[in-house]
Amino acid sequence: MHGDAPRGWLDDVARRHPDATALVADGLTVTYTELAAAAAERTGIEVVEPRLDVDSVAALWGAWRGDGTVLVVDPRDPGRLRAPEPGAVPAGAHTLVPTSGSTGAARLAILTDDNVAAAVSASRQRLGNGPDDRWLLVLPLFHVGGLSILWRSAAVGGTVVLHDRFDPARAAAELRAVSFASFVPTMLRRVLDVDPGPYEGTKVLLGGAACPPQLVDRAFSAGLVPLPTYGATEAASQIATVSPQRAWEDRRSVGRPLAGFDVRIDAPAGTAGEIVVDGPAVFAGYVGEPPRRGPHRTADLGRIDADGRLHVLGRADDMVVTGGENVHPGRIEDVVAAHPAVSEAAVVGIPDPEWGAIVGAAVVAGAALEPDALTGWCRERLRPAEVPRRWMRLRALPYLATGKVDRAAIVRRFTDAPGPVAWHHGAATERGAERST
Repeated sequence: MHGDAPRGWLDDVARRHPDATALVADGLTVTYTELAAAAAERTGIEVVEPRLDVDSVAALWGAWRGDGTVLVVDPRDPGRLRAPEPGAVPAGAHTLVPTSGSTGAARLAILTDDNVAAAVSASRQRLGNGPDDRWLLVLPLFHVGGLSILWRSAAVGGTVVLHDRFDPARAAAELRAVSFASFVPTMLRRVLDVDPGPYEGTKVLLGGAACPPQLVDRAFSAGLVPLPTYGATEAASQIATVSPQRAWEDRRSVGRPLAGFDVRIDAPAGTAGEIVVDGPAVFAGYVGEPPRRGPHRTADLGRIDADGRLHVLGRADDMVVTGGENVHPGRIEDVVAAHPAVSEAAVVGIPDPEWGAIVGAAVVAGAALEPDALTGWCRERLRPAEVPRRWMRLRALPYLATGKVDRAAIVRRFTDAPGPVAWHHGAATERGAERST
């Protein structure tokens, strides 16, 4: 790694390797010298509405090079967030990143210079990326998953290959020319649908949502190296990632925690509970709230196995309590999606006056599949309380911009569709339901 201070990474590489390629976008090659020149000096808190283009990357680096703090805002909803007063963030604040806001109002996580430096260092120790690597960036730059690719690459003088939008065929072609890519699982599925390979060992980080085991195996069969990842905005991206050297052995987990992260489960040893994290990459707190003190409680459920690998079970608030029994949607989703006729599945709790909630499953599946066949499949593999009582078939699952399934939209669809089965090819109609992420 070149300099240790994130604000100096761009200029440091430009000085040491002026002709090194920083960005490739739409046939345009931008050197580090050119990017540094385009990144005008800025001070104070800056609001950037980044798109996947060179101008947005230059604007971000322009703000980062100064002493100010960048607030990244979704350009599709620019009025949603405004920069706080300069005194509302601590010294050393590097970037303010909105949390997903899927269950309420968005909060602004404060990532400091030290957080970003620690996160990038830990990531490089796990992945081994260097100056000769090219990293495909198709994730939004108003979320930490996209921002972290800029940081990791600039810290070592690597190249970011920037696509202005996610196109599965274009991404598939690019996978043969890059060293790394970062996708949410639905992106990988769409890439393999249009081009099943073979590929030549490109490493693909899979985060933002749980990756079904069969999709991981499909990626291996295609010649990719899938690396399931668990991260959070509050940790400047990665918390745990499968090591490239142990990709096959650890594929049923998200790997071991990265260097510097203290990850524990708030439950008796060997059992599932809330994931709690601490370390130098973990954020300073949220804007307008007291500074963080002590470990960060993620509200995600997981367990750590005997080999130290982390297994993520889903969000605590996604847990379905039906008839007094706790049901993990992720476990049911894996079973449903393993059916040969199902390509995607999402499980939710549907309010019910008798049971409190009942289990509902929305699937993307072949037309010949009947719901009774899925019910039988699940009864052979799940506890009675886990077997979905309601089924819905959709052309596509609704997704948030983060790549997570929009479970609230699915619950609304079930609520609007009376009866145990909504077995049709109706597409999800919620805003953003078929948005490319």
